[in-house]
Amino acid sequence: TPFVAPLNEDGNYMDGFGPFTGKYGHDVPDLVEQLLRAKGNMYRRDKYVHRYAHCWRCGTPLLYRMVDEWYISMDTLRHDMMRVNEQINWVPSFGKERETDWLHNMHDWMISKKRYWGLALPIWEYADGSFEVIGSYEELKTRAVEGWETFEGHTPHRPWIDHVKIKHPVTGLIGTRVPDVGNPWLDAGIVGISTMQFSTDPEYWRKWFPGNFMTESFPGQFRNWFYAMIAMCTVMADSRPADTILGFATLMDEKGEQMHKSKGNSIEFNEAADKAGADVMRWLYARQKYEDNLNFGYSTLGEVRRSVLIPLWNVYSFFVTYANADQWVPSSEASKVQNVRTLEPSEPSELSEPSHTSQLSSLDRWILARLQETVNTTVDNLDAYEIRPVALAIEKFIEDLSAWYVRRSRERFWRETMDADKRAAYETLYAVLTTLVKLIAPVMPFLSEAIWQNLKNSELRIFGNLEENASVFDLDFSIHNSQFSIHHQDYPTKRSLTSEETQLIVDTAIARTAVSLGMSVRAQSKVKVRQPLARLLVVADEHSKQVIRTQERTISDELNVKAIEFVAEERDLVSYKVLPELKKLGKKLGQNLPKVRDALAALDPMQVAARVKAGQNIEIELAISSPPSSVSVSLAPDELIVQAIPREGLVVAGDGGIVVALDTVLTPALINEGLAREVVRRINDLRKAAKFDIADRIDTTYKASDKLMLAISAFADYVKSETLSVNLVAGEPEGAHVATDEFDGETVSVSIVKT
Repeated sequence: TPFVAPLNEDGNYMDGFGPFTGKYGHDVPDLVEQLLRAKGNMYRRDKYVHRYAHCWRCGTPLLYRMVDEWYISMDTLRHDMMRVNEQINWVPSFGKERETDWLHNMHDWMISKKRYWGLALPIWEYADGSFEVIGSYEELKTRAVEGWETFEGHTPHRPWIDHVKIKHPVTGLIGTRVPDVGNPWLDAGIVGISTMQFSTDPEYWRKWFPGNFMTESFPGQFRNWFYAMIAMCTVMADSRPADTILGFATLMDEKGEQMHKSKGNSIEFNEAADKAGADVMRWLYARQKYEDNLNFGYSTLGEVRRSVLIPLWNVYSFFVTYANADQWVPSSEASKVQNVRTLEPSEPSELSEPSHTSQLSSLDRWILARLQETVNTTVDNLDAYEIRPVALAIEKFIEDLSAWYVRRSRERFWRETMDADKRAAYETLYAVLTTLVKLIAPVMPFLSEAIWQNLKNSELRIFGNLEENASVFDLDFSIHNSQFSIHHQDYPTKRSLTSEETQLIVDTAIARTAVSLGMSVRAQSKVKVRQPLARLLVVADEHSKQVIRTQERTISDELNVKAIEFVAEERDLVSYKVLPELKKLGKKLGQNLPKVRDALAALDPMQVAARVKAGQNIEIELAISSPPSSVSVSLAPDELIVQAIPREGLVVAGDGGIVVALDTVLTPALINEGLAREVVRRINDLRKAAKFDIADRIDTTYKASDKLMLAISAFADYVKSETLSVNLVAGEPEGAHVATDEFDGETVSVSIVKT
């Protein structure tokens, strides 16, 4: 049966369709209805909802038009392409299975488009229905019998190439190029062949083919570009187009909806780069799972900025501020302290041991070990084209650097004298920063360059405030001396951690777990961190106990407790109550549920809790009165509720085999010390508001309520030390820098002047 194709290229009905001839396709249904009504053949008119194709840009309803198209038969290529596909390293790995599935089920490849501009299909047709495919510019020139002069000097596009006609070598018929242009993926698929001198310089082509890596968003590309590249390279070279193909999902708005200009939810790149910073955008992309859509927007970008860039910038700012105050500059020894030294491009970026290990504290050695661990993770994953684990590992390192190393080292930088320990702190932090910015440079090229250029200059400057500036483009990049750009440096290299480094990382993690648990119970108790407490009680295994003893001063300082005490068992801190999970056991036990509840109450709750934590079932024997017998009931851990009830005066938390409890009972001395710490905070806030230098010594005058006066007097030395007060005098505050505040029912006024 012949097909009927009534529409021309303009969407109008062609000759031979009576009153519809020349009418636009979308107007004809109404004309058909009118004709039916005029003839009395109209039965009924109904409306129904259905899906119909519209232009995605302007929303205009489209017309379906039957046309002839050109295809490549894929049946003979299918299995060869599947074999080539097996040679490719797909990231994520499911890409290989997805491409294989497409190759299993694909139909012939439609390669033509009814457009004017595009890759002109090199197909010439003859009047007898035969056709030829011309393989090159040179072949077309040789075969041309008309129109070459018009075409010569132009690219092989319409309208120039349409002038060229060829002659059939046997029939003598004149051939004309088909008006179709190629599917864009036809052109995109041949790029690995056509752009690298495949025909003119095979040796050069073999040097660069196949490529190392290609990437594109995978929705659609498994049947478009990836597919086209595999098809072309299979035919032309019987080879994969690239060693590795990485596919990733697409970009949505923050609600998970597709972005469109017409919808008003799209964000233009330059706008986002100016407003949030290009490096922030790059890091957001890097930390995303390849297979998941990325919900993109300014709140998401802001979170990356707050959680990653600003902590890093604050560490850098901290270092530069104190280095300038102490007039510290990198020494020749500083480069030797780093795990990855600061080197000229000609030197290998190898890892070296610190030159003066005895001067480094355990805290210094720990952060250097963590740095090397992060280098190892980064290099391994970059080699595997996995960027998300890199981003997450570096984020964790920045957190460790900011929230632990710098926090625990602040007093070292605050000292007046430049002793060996303070110098080691400077050199270690300098080494860490110069290595860390190398690690992040491929993802955050602008921020890393700004920090690197500054740290490699003798005059250390901060370049502005990242929290205020939208982008590091606003920062001063003008200082470029003879030092090389960070992007000219060798990337940090791997090495195995020593057993000492590994143990140091493990032990510090134990200490930080104790601190984290302590902070958790402080939050539960609603006792402020500035309020000292008498003791922290700990249950742990022998190794953890030893670590906590070694780190006792650090843990006590972080948690603001006077002492750490170990208790033998968890039962010394909490009691337990075990209840059946009614939602799960109600139907299972029926009328026996009350008996199970009573039987559980009779068991040792500590033993039951231990078995439940270990994932073990609880076995219970129930007595049945009629006839006299017993029934065994097995209760799974998720069928029980274990409630931990802290002993009086304690707040308890546990994790990773460690259980801690804070003694929250406050004595008058502890209360006074807590009040003194609050005063310290107010004085230091006033220092900051007065824009005093961090090293400026001051005289402080204060007036306070009676209880607070006693607290300041009792802890005067502490207040003076923490605020750099040479003199701390009770009196009437006056002068340019005065502040008054109320807290915990107390009132204080202070004034400060430079000594």
